[in-house]
Amino acid sequence: MITGLLIAAGLSKRMGSNKALLSYNNLTFTSCIIIKLLTVCDNVTVVLGHESKIVNEKVLSELKVENIPLEKIKFIVNEDYMNGMFTSLQMGIKSISKADWIMYHFVDQPQIPVSFYSHFEEEIDPNYDWIQPIYGERKGHPVIFNSNICKEIEFALAGKNLKQIIQLGHFKKKYFPCNTSSTIEDIDVAEDYQKLF
Repeated sequence: MITGLLIAAGLSKRMGSNKALLSYNNLTFTSCIIIKLLTVCDNVTVVLGHESKIVNEKVLSELKVENIPLEKIKFIVNEDYMNGMFTSLQMGIKSISKADWIMYHFVDQPQIPVSFYSHFEEEIDPNYDWIQPIYGERKGHPVIFNSNICKEIEFALAGKNLKQIIQLGHFKKKYFPCNTSSTIEDIDVAEDYQKLF
C-alpha cells in the first residue's frame, strides 16, 4: 500500500501568496498534485496549516468537479505549522494508520508530469528504505520511504529534521536517475511561478 503525503501548510512568505491556492492547468497546486498522486497511491493525506479552511473548501470543490473519489483523500490541520515543515510531516505520518510506503510531496511542485509517477512507483524495492529521484547530479523530490523511516519521523525529538533522520547509517537508500528536470525545481517566488506559463 502506498499513501501519498502532501504538505500544503506553509506561509509561502517568499511567494507572497499561498502556494497551495496558486493555479496551474486550471486547478490549484494542491488539487493538481492530489490527482497525480492518486494515479499511483491508494490514498492521499494532505496536511494543511495556513488558511486551512480556505484551502480545504477550494480543493474539495475542485476535486468534486473532476470526479475524484473523495473517500481516498484525508485532510488534516497542523496547528503548529509555524514551527516548520517537519511538524507537518510528523503530523501527517502520525495520522496514517496503515501504509507500506509513503510518497512524500511538496505543494510547490505541481509541474511534475503525470508520467513520472508511474515510473517512480516502479522503483519501489523492499531491499531499500528510501527511494529518491536524481536529475543530473542533483537529488530531487518527491521521495518514497517505508514504515521504518516513518517510525523514526514519528518519534523524533523536537529540533530534528528529515535530513538528519535519513543520514542515520542503518537506512538503505536507492537513487533513481530520471529525465524529469522538474523533480529538482520548486516554485518558491513569483519569478518561478511565471516560468510555468
